Amino acid sequence: MTLAAIGIVIGLFAVASLNPDSPRHVQWAMSLLKITLFLWLYEQLSRIIKTKSTLAIITIIVALLTSCWYPVVSNKHLSLSIHITFHRYRDFNREILTLMRQNNIYQIYSADFWGILPLNAIDNRVNAGELAMNGDNFVPRHWLSRPSWFCATGEVFYYLNQDVEADRLIKDRIVKRHGELLLTTHKRGCVDLERTRDLGKRPAMR
Repeated sequence: MTLAAIGIVIGLFAVASLNPDSPRHVQWAMSLLKITLFLWLYEQLSRIIKTKSTLAIITIIVALLTSCWYPVVSNKHLSLSIHITFHRYRDFNREILTLMRQNNIYQIYSADFWGILPLNAIDNRVNAGELAMNGDNFVPRHWLSRPSWFCATGEVFYYLNQDVEADRLIKDRIVKRHGELLLTTHKRGCVDLERTRDLGKRPAMR
């Protein structure tokens, strides 16, 4: 119990300080606390209820009622598709994945983290890395992506959201390097998918 409580406090502090949009990073502590509470509940009930089968049934019922499925099932007006980001602009994402398979290119970069995140989650072959501006250069955002994803050689894709300033600047530099425009959608402002050669092991553009 103490370890779980310490983990939750440290995890919540770290998430709130570094990445408040991602509470999943403290999920391990929540799971540990939940298991600890179940063990404590089982021990307390065992002092009152002597039948093991009844005790097990009660514990299972409590576990199910405190699971995430219960509010989903009990709320008949809830539409999961509205709350799942993978469904947003799914036609465009499907077209991107098709082009990736056709070209055998699974590296994709963008300054729009939430735009490329679904691609990274839908297909585990996709390595989606966010780029950030650092002065006049574009550098990897390693704290949001695995460093190895920025070590690609050869051609890569760039997902360019015209509503994001950094993506507009990236597009200008890709045009100068004769990048190829593969796909455009206006479902989300204006989003382009372009292909060009990566600029070495660090996709920083000068």
